[in-house]
Amino acid sequence: MKALRTIICAALLVAGLCGCEKDDVVRTDLLEGVWDKVYPEGVATDGFVRWTFQKGDTSFYGYLDVMVSDVFAGDHTQNYLFCVTTIPTFINGLEVDSLSSYPKLEVVGPGENRPVLAVYDILKCNRKQLVLKYIGFFQESDPSLDRDITLKRRSK
Repeated sequence: MKALRTIICAALLVAGLCGCEKDDVVRTDLLEGVWDKVYPEGVATDGFVRWTFQKGDTSFYGYLDVMVSDVFAGDHTQNYLFCVTTIPTFINGLEVDSLSSYPKLEVVGPGENRPVLAVYDILKCNRKQLVLKYIGFFQESDPSLDRDITLKRRSK
C-alpha cells in the first residue's frame, strides 16, 4: 500500500511539473488573440488600449487592430499588418539590435509599399502576457502605437 501511494504521488508530481509553462519563454505561436494594455501600478485611466492579432491571408503577414478607447477623446481603431521575424531589422538604413536574440515584431502600415511603422523585441509571449520592447520607428511616430508595452490576454 505504501509503495502504491509513493508511485501515485511521484506520477502526480511528474504530471504537475510537465504541465507548467515557463513564464519567460517567447511563444510567438500564442500571439494570435486579444490583448489589453497593462498600465503601471498607480496610474489611473478612463479608457483602454486593446491589441488584436489575427492570422493573415499569407504565412508572412498577419492583421493587427489597435483600439484606443478614451473617455475624453473617444474611440478609434487603427489597422496594421504585422510580421514576426528573427532577421536583423533596418530602420532608416541602419541595422538595429542585430545582436538581440529576441524575435522581432514588425508593425507594417497598409498600402502598396507597406512601410514598417514600428519594430519591437518580443521579450515575453505566453498564454497570459505579452511584453514588447520598443526598438524604433521607421517613419513618423504613429500615436496608436505605444513605446514599451505590456499586454495581458483578454479572457473570453
